[in-house]
Amino acid sequence: MEDREPGKDTKEFLERRIARLEHQAEAHASLGEYPRSIELLEEACRLSRIWFGDRLSSAVPRLQLLAEQYRRIGEGAQAELRSRRLAALESSTEDLEAMRYARTLNSLGVLRCESGQHEGALQPLAQALEIARRHHGEDGSAVAVLAANLAGACHVLGKHRQAEALYLEALSILECGPRRDAPEVLYCLCSLAELCIL
Repeated sequence: MEDREPGKDTKEFLERRIARLEHQAEAHASLGEYPRSIELLEEACRLSRIWFGDRLSSAVPRLQLLAEQYRRIGEGAQAELRSRRLAALESSTEDLEAMRYARTLNSLGVLRCESGQHEGALQPLAQALEIARRHHGEDGSAVAVLAANLAGACHVLGKHRQAEALYLEALSILECGPRRDAPEVLYCLCSLAELCIL
């Protein structure tokens, strides 16, 4: 199965098939026939994941139901696996949305800096950095860039201690990762040198 992007007819057929499996699973569960209900739900999950990926809106209810039904039949390990997958899926989606919001805040802050409104840039830049620190996952370079941007605004406003701490944070991240030659490294080094002169 090389091409997994379903055409309109195939997609509609699969969506109907998945909905039918879910309906049948619900009917078996209402009769207390949990093993059969689980079997049908697992097939619905498999088809949905192969063709449509892990869409949060559809994957979450199925995984919640599967975890609950596995618990009902005493399959604690299987219930735990579904619960962990659910948590990972929700977390990755939350991280993605949070980082999108952080990038929007950062853009607002940068625009304010470019128009000379450095004081007004501090709040969105600080908020973006706070979000990135919580949600960056493995992408530490995102935190470094945001820290450098906030440092620049603090620097211009004469908040030199804050600026220095932020420049050093950005440098420590960039120099430990694959982006040690990034332009941000030179920017932070030059800015730190300037702070030492002031």
